[in-house]
Amino acid sequence: MSNAWQRLAEDRINEAIARGDFADTAHGQPLDLEEYFRLPADERAGLTLLRNSGAIPPEITLLKEADALEHKLAECEDATRRAELNARLQTTRVALAMALERNRIRARNSAL
Repeated sequence: MSNAWQRLAEDRINEAIARGDFADTAHGQPLDLEEYFRLPADERAGLTLLRNSGAIPPEITLLKEADALEHKLAECEDATRRAELNARLQTTRVALAMALERNRIRARNSAL
C-alpha cells in the first residue's frame, strides 16, 4: 500500500514540476524552518493552517520575513551570501511598503 502512495506522490510532484509550479523555488537550498520551530508546538499547526488559507495578512508575513532576513544578514560573513540576503531584504522591504501603502489608500477611500 505504501508503494502505491509513494508512486502517487511522485507522479503528482513530477506533474507539478512539468507545469513549472516549482520554477520560483530555490533548488538545492535547505528550507529555513527556524522561525517555525521557535513557535510552541501547539501553535505550529494553527499558524500553518492560517498561513496556508491566506488568513494572515501579507503585511505580517512580509514583516516577519524582513526581520528574519535582517538577523541572517547580521550573522552572515560570506560576501556573496550577504549580497544575496541584502537583495532579498530590499525586495521584501519594497513589497512591505507597497502593501502598507495599498492599505492606507483603501482606508482613505473607505472613509470617503
